[in-house]
Amino acid sequence: MRNRAFKRFSICLVNYFFHAAILGIVFLVYLYGRNQKQSSAYNTLSNINQKFSDEENVTELTSTIPNFNLAEFYQKAETAFLKIQEAWQQQNLNTV
Repeated sequence: MRNRAFKRFSICLVNYFFHAAILGIVFLVYLYGRNQKQSSAYNTLSNINQKFSDEENVTELTSTIPNFNLAEFYQKAETAFLKIQEAWQQQNLNTV
């Protein structure tokens, strides 16, 4: 009888520490994720867009590439994006 009670107690104790360890790991992962800077393709693209929306940066770009046309660049980038998006949706990247 005493052996059985000790065995049940030790199983409960092991379960307690196991669950406590799992909760501790989950909490640490939560803290780690909370402290990381959130990043996505959208954030990166918006940063690029902000950089080239400055008149100073566009002037620098046009001085480096004399026949650079910002409107034409945006149009080509939009066309390329739409073609790649359509190919991705069709699951056939051979067309791009």
